[in-house]
Amino acid sequence: MTVRKRLILRFVIQLVTVSGFILLLIGGAVAYMLTGMAKLEMNRDFSKAGMSMLVQSVRTENGKLIFDEALLDKTLRFGGWLQAVDETGAVIQSYGTPADVPAQYEPGQFIDYWTGNKPFPYSLFLWIEEKDGRTYTLLYGKRSTENVLLDEILAAGPPGDKQPEIPASIRERLDRSGAVLQLLDRSGKELASYNRPDSIPAVYTLQDLALRRQYSERYGFASASRSLEDGRTWIVHAPARGAEQNVFPATEAQVMLTAFVGLAAGLLVLLVGAAFWYGHRFGTPIVHILAWLHRLSRGEYTEPGAAKGRSGSRRRDGRLKRRYRLYGDVMQSMEHLSGALSSAEEAREHLERTRDEWISGISHDLKTPLASIKGYAHMLETPHYTWTEREIREFAAIIKDKADFMDELIGDLSLTFRLSNGERPQAAEQTELNEFVRRCILGVVNDAEFAHANVSFEPEKEALVRSVDRQALRRILDNLVANAVRHNPSSTQIRVILQEAPEGAASSPRGFTLRVEDNGVGMDKQTLGKLFDRYYRGTNTEGTTRGTGLGMAIARQLALRLGGSIAAESEPGRGTAVTVTL
Repeated sequence: MTVRKRLILRFVIQLVTVSGFILLLIGGAVAYMLTGMAKLEMNRDFSKAGMSMLVQSVRTENGKLIFDEALLDKTLRFGGWLQAVDETGAVIQSYGTPADVPAQYEPGQFIDYWTGNKPFPYSLFLWIEEKDGRTYTLLYGKRSTENVLLDEILAAGPPGDKQPEIPASIRERLDRSGAVLQLLDRSGKELASYNRPDSIPAVYTLQDLALRRQYSERYGFASASRSLEDGRTWIVHAPARGAEQNVFPATEAQVMLTAFVGLAAGLLVLLVGAAFWYGHRFGTPIVHILAWLHRLSRGEYTEPGAAKGRSGSRRRDGRLKRRYRLYGDVMQSMEHLSGALSSAEEAREHLERTRDEWISGISHDLKTPLASIKGYAHMLETPHYTWTEREIREFAAIIKDKADFMDELIGDLSLTFRLSNGERPQAAEQTELNEFVRRCILGVVNDAEFAHANVSFEPEKEALVRSVDRQALRRILDNLVANAVRHNPSSTQIRVILQEAPEGAASSPRGFTLRVEDNGVGMDKQTLGKLFDRYYRGTNTEGTTRGTGLGMAIARQLALRLGGSIAAESEPGRGTAVTVTL
């Protein structure tokens, strides 16, 4: 997979992941709001929200109903009681049930209590649930203190025109329960009161009465009111039981505000964390690559952060660190680039050194024959001595030999650089190679320098006609044979073998191989590896070995220029073989 596709895939995955976290945060905020609203509703009226949650949590174990302990505790704290009734009306389980509540219900009696057709001192709430194939009736009862007191006050008769008469028994009940009694006129102003604290107003609007009755937990009192025929109104306020006071959030607005603030904070933390994570995950490798490129521009070919032979982007086991794996192809390309530039720099430095040495050798090789030429010329022009004709011929032969060497050296230099600059080969001509190679060998051995050479030729059995660049092929063969003669003892046997390429060759007609082998001194591996390097050694005209030192480099360049190849094999003391394939 390419870097582009990996980046697209990784960004899509990360975007989906972040979106998933955002949805989780939104879901958490919604769940918090729903739970908060349910708690508020349960705090206001446990008989509605609380009992619904209690019923949903019921499970059976060995035929017995098991209730949630926390919800059951709230049932009792809110002044209620709970009964579980079977199909026959018998109470099989009860919690906090007062003594005046029946333990067995007849069907008609049960319905009268529930619908209010028959007096019952408790407000009843009914749920029917089926568990493990049995039908259970859950009965929740709650004594409404404010309604009981209000009924007793109404039973005492209508209040007087001025200060109402409150029976002693009712005042005792009001004191014992901490309840408050008020009498209002038609406009909602207080006419009389009993036990009213400052937190309860003396004037009411219609909205005030409705809110106090509906949201008793906000005011700490449960209120019940009853209007009389003359327009006056009795109000009884009883302290709310079980409702948690001074809690936060206490209203729907506070629940929603808390949820939105939490959601905003969670999103902020998520986005900031994602930004830092993205910067570290995707930015660090890019900065690392830029620093690497900057080092390369300064000629430093090691990876930034590398220590103890280990790169800064890899672990001890050699694998890329996790944040760099996305850019694996780029990191691999950077490593290859660093290696290539480092090798190129080493090769350039080596080339400069060998070039300097080679130029120094070439200068020496040009000065040596030139010095001989100048020396003999000075000898010939001196007026103090008359040279014989034989001596003059000897001097001329030496001068010509040195001049020929200089001409050969300059020609080799010129050809080397022309080939390096892409000089095209000459037009190919149809040539019978057996005869052509034979004539080339005769041309070499007929040279006085190679008169002692022991060269044999093994031609192809049948005529071998190919289209070749004759000049280039002659130069290759001359250089190979001359090199074998010059660098081996006079007793060395040199064989030149011409063969057609084996069957199955891709070209048509098939190519051919030209092999020059000897049984001379051979070469070690180091010398063999640099045999075709034109800067490997300088030439030397001293001693018995004569040559420009460029012959093998030229042979290789010509072979490559003709679309062929050249290879050498050698072992010290066992001779050398050079094979040209065209």
